[in-house]
Amino acid sequence: MNLFAKVRLHGSHDIHAHFQDISTSFVTLVRCMTGEGWNEIMHSLAKDARYRGSFAKEPCIDEMAVTSDNFDMLQAKCLTTFPIQCGAIGWGGWSHFYFLSYTLFITFVV
Repeated sequence: MNLFAKVRLHGSHDIHAHFQDISTSFVTLVRCMTGEGWNEIMHSLAKDARYRGSFAKEPCIDEMAVTSDNFDMLQAKCLTTFPIQCGAIGWGGWSHFYFLSYTLFITFVV
């Protein structure tokens, strides 16, 4: 959940499918487990700063670190409620790796 919690909502990664709280994260993973749009969520979470700034016109920041020093400032700007981190965190394939391995694991277990 922490890997994608601060990613800006976009596309199918929206208010109904996100990883910002436990209950919606669980529902999102169940939704992905049933095959309902998991690849769309995966691609939405993989969008980098170039895509978000150039095509979507939604600027984002590469790494949104929330610490005790900057928490009050981020909360005052509503960035704890509506985070604006880019989807491609560090290595851009984290969402692809996570969702493909999750889908393979669930396929063999269930």
